[in-house]
Amino acid sequence: MRPRAMRSLALIAALCATRAASAAESSFDLRALLERPGTRLVAVEFYATWCGPCMKAVPRWKALHEKYRPEGLRLVVVNTQDPDRGCVNPGWTPDQTICDEDGHIAEAFRVGASLPAAFLWSWQGHMLWPAGGAGAGGERYFEEIEGRIQAYLRENPRVYVEAKEEGADAPVLHDLVWNRLFDDKKITVVASDEERRRLAELRRKSHSPEFDDKGQCELGKEVSANSLLSATLRKSGGGRWLSLTLASAESGCVLAAASVPCARGDEKAAVAEAVGKLLDKLREEPRLPGGGPAKQSKPTPPPKPKVDAGGGKEDVKAWTPEGGEDVVVQVTSEPAGAKVKFNGAKVCDATPCTAELASGPGRFEWTLARHEPDEQQVSVRRGMKPLRAELRPLFARLTVASAPAGVSVRLNGKDVGVTPLNLEVDEGAVRLDVGSSVYAGQWKQFQAERGQKYAETFTLQARQGGLKVRARDENDAPLEGTVSVDGREAGVTGRAFAVDVGEHEVRVNTAVGAGGTKVAVKEGETAEVKIAVAAAAKAPAGRAGGSLIAGRYEAAAETVRDTETRLTWQRQVPKETYNWNDAKAYCARLSLAGGGWHLPTKEELESLVDKSAGMPTINHEAFPDTPNWAFWSSMPNGSSDAWGVGFYDGYTGNDAVGVYSNVRCVR
Repeated sequence: MRPRAMRSLALIAALCATRAASAAESSFDLRALLERPGTRLVAVEFYATWCGPCMKAVPRWKALHEKYRPEGLRLVVVNTQDPDRGCVNPGWTPDQTICDEDGHIAEAFRVGASLPAAFLWSWQGHMLWPAGGAGAGGERYFEEIEGRIQAYLRENPRVYVEAKEEGADAPVLHDLVWNRLFDDKKITVVASDEERRRLAELRRKSHSPEFDDKGQCELGKEVSANSLLSATLRKSGGGRWLSLTLASAESGCVLAAASVPCARGDEKAAVAEAVGKLLDKLREEPRLPGGGPAKQSKPTPPPKPKVDAGGGKEDVKAWTPEGGEDVVVQVTSEPAGAKVKFNGAKVCDATPCTAELASGPGRFEWTLARHEPDEQQVSVRRGMKPLRAELRPLFARLTVASAPAGVSVRLNGKDVGVTPLNLEVDEGAVRLDVGSSVYAGQWKQFQAERGQKYAETFTLQARQGGLKVRARDENDAPLEGTVSVDGREAGVTGRAFAVDVGEHEVRVNTAVGAGGTKVAVKEGETAEVKIAVAAAAKAPAGRAGGSLIAGRYEAAAETVRDTETRLTWQRQVPKETYNWNDAKAYCARLSLAGGGWHLPTKEELESLVDKSAGMPTINHEAFPDTPNWAFWSSMPNGSSDAWGVGFYDGYTGNDAVGVYSNVRCVR
C-alpha cells in the first residue's frame, strides 16, 4: 500500500475515534434519566477495556438491553479509569455512554477497582440491584440481574382506569387519563373488557394483506390489573376539582392520590398536572450506593491561589474517627408479621421492616406465632441484599367449600363457621362435618401434617318435603294454573310435587291473574297452601298495532309483560337506590297497577339479561332509561350477602346487604 493511502486511513481512523469519544458524556444525572417518558428501569454498568470479564459481558448486556428495552429498560455504560484507550465503544449500543477518565463517578458509586459492576434502579427511585467484584459478569450474575428485572416488571403498577363525574361514568375523562399514562409509560395501563374486544378486532384486521407484518404488536398479550386508578371530577367550594386515587387491588390500600383544580374546557391540562403529581408521589429521591447525590459532574479544579514564595510544614498525626459504620438493612419474612432480633436486640416487631445496624457479623432471629423460628448468621455491610426468612408453619392449611355455599361446618366437633372457609388446623386426626337443616350432612376424616395444604369440597343434597298449591279467585272459586317456586316453574295447581326444605317464594299464574306467598316446607311433610289470585288490571295499549317488542314483551305505560316467563315487570324503576332489606320492603308496598309486587328472584332477574343490547344489557325499548348498574334480587347468599345482577355487563354476583343498588319489582 502506498504511504499516502496509509496516511489517509490513519486520518480517517483518528477522526472516527475523536467522534466516538465526543459522543460520550462526562456527567451523570440519575434523576433525569428516571424521569424520562418511557423509562421504567435504568441499569448502570461500569467497565474498562483492560478488564477481561467486562469485555466478556458486553454481548450479554447488549442482548439484555435489546430484550427489555421495549418494556422500559435503559442502559447507561460508564467507561472508567481507562486513560490508555479513551472511551472506546466495544460493540454495544447503550442509551448513554459516560467517559469517567478520572474515576470520580466510580468513586461516587463506591466501585473502586471491582469491575465489572452493575446497578439497577426503578423509575420510582428504588435501587433494585447493587453488585460487582468476584463473580461479576458470569452466567449466574446475569441470571440474577434478569430475575430482578422480571420481578420488577411483574410488580410495577398495572392499572385499570375508572373515571366518574358526579357519580356517572365519564368516558372523555377516562380517555384523557388513559392516554396520559400511556404517553408517560411509567405505569402499565390495562384495557377494559370493551377495549380488549376492540383490540381483538384490530388483531384480526392486522393480519390482512393491507397491514405490514413488521408493524404488528402483541395485541393478544393480556395482563391483569393489580391496581385501580380512580379519576373523579367533583364540585367543591364553588370550583371544580379533578382527583386521582391509585389503590392496590390486593390490599385495598391507597398507594397515592393527587387533586388539582379543573376548569371546564381545561381537562387535558388538569389531567397532565394530576398525573404528574401522582407519579411524583410514587417517587423518592434516588441515592447512589455511596450516599452521594444522584447527579455527578466532573469536578472543576479550584483556581490556584497567588502566594508569596516560601512555605513551611506542620506535623499532623493520623487520626481515625470512632463510632464505626451504620448500615440500613431491609428485613422480610414469608409470611410477614414476624418479630426480628439482631444479636439478641430487637430490630422490629413485624416484618417487613428496615433497621439501622452497626456493620459487622451477627445473628438474626425471626419468630412468629405458630411457626418454626429461623436464624441466619450474616455479615452486615453496605449494599447488602434484603434479608428474608421462610418460616415453616406448625399447622396445616385447610380449605372447605360446598355446593351450595353457606352451609355450617364443624371441625373435630366444634362449630367453625359456614362454607367457604380457610382454616389453620393442628397436625393429627381431623374430622369435618358439613350440613344443615336444609342439606343432608356429610363428613370426611383424614390425618393432617404440618406445613401441608388440604382442600375438601362437599356436593350437598337438599332435604325434601312436598308442596300442594290451590288457586282461588276473588269469589273463592278454584282456578287452574302453573306454580313457580323461587322463580322456577315447578308444577301445576292441585297436584303435589317435591321441593327442597326451607322457606320459598311461591307464585301461581292463571288466566285470570297471578298471586303469591311465602311457604315454609319441612322435611318429609307436604305443605298445602291456598293462594288468592287478583284479576290483573287492564293496561293501556303499548306498541301501535299490539305487536310484541322483540317478539316477547307486551309493554304498557307502567308495566311490561314477558310472554315467555309470564311475569309482569315494573317498567320504570325508581331513581333512588336501596339496601337489600329496604329493596324488599319497597316492592312489597308498591301499589302500581293494582299491587301484588315482590323483589324478583335471581333467576327471574337473569331472564331479562340481553347482552346483545349493549349497555345496559336489557331490551332498551321495553325497559327505557334502565340505569347501567346493579339490581337486587330477593335471594340471600349467606348471612350478610345477597345476589344481584349487574346490567352494566349482564353477570350475576353478590354484595353485602348494606350496599345500595337499583330495584325493579315483578309479579
